[in-house]
Amino acid sequence: MNARFLRSLRVRLTLWYVLLLAVILAGFSGGVYLALRQHLNENLDDSIDSRLQVLLATVEYNGGEPTLDLPAEEAGEREDFARVFNLDGGVTFDDSQGQAPIDEGLVEA
Repeated sequence: MNARFLRSLRVRLTLWYVLLLAVILAGFSGGVYLALRQHLNENLDDSIDSRLQVLLATVEYNGGEPTLDLPAEEAGEREDFARVFNLDGGVTFDDSQGQAPIDEGLVEA
């Protein structure tokens, strides 16, 4: 009786529809994921670029070393900070207030 059940046209059509629906849902989900990932990466790039433009506008050179002249903010935790390195990898400006330790491996790279 089991083989007869699988030969039924109704069962075979139902299985084909389930398979077709699964393929369509997987394709749609993949498309949404890829589009959202691209959009979020573009927004992140734009945000980083705008912050960079603000920082570049405040860079000053004192004795050949780049420094930043940022306005003092209220004391407390901040979400962002600026750190400027010279060509030798040394820190010339750091207003992170210890929030983000410097990875020596990245400085030397």
